Amino acid sequence: MSPIGPPKTPLLQHVISQINKLSEQQNVAMRQAAFTGMTEEEAREYNKRAAQIRELVEKLTMMYPRSVLTGGERHGQETQKTAGHG
Repeated sequence: MSPIGPPKTPLLQHVISQINKLSEQQNVAMRQAAFTGMTEEEAREYNKRAAQIRELVEKLTMMYPRSVLTGGERHGQETQKTAGHG
């Protein structure tokens, strides 16, 4: 049985690692901001990381079809069925 998901290429691993790193930084910033707020500089850095995350996710979706990234064709079919209703 073959593993589900995209092949673990060095590029894929790097992109995922970057997304994880940036996401953790975002989580820390939001936890801190809940208590102390954000300075203008912190907000700029937060927005910069958010843009980097979006770019990396976009890169992933260009590299691999959604069904591969989400674990198989079944999810894609369910999404298409849901999108067709409504």
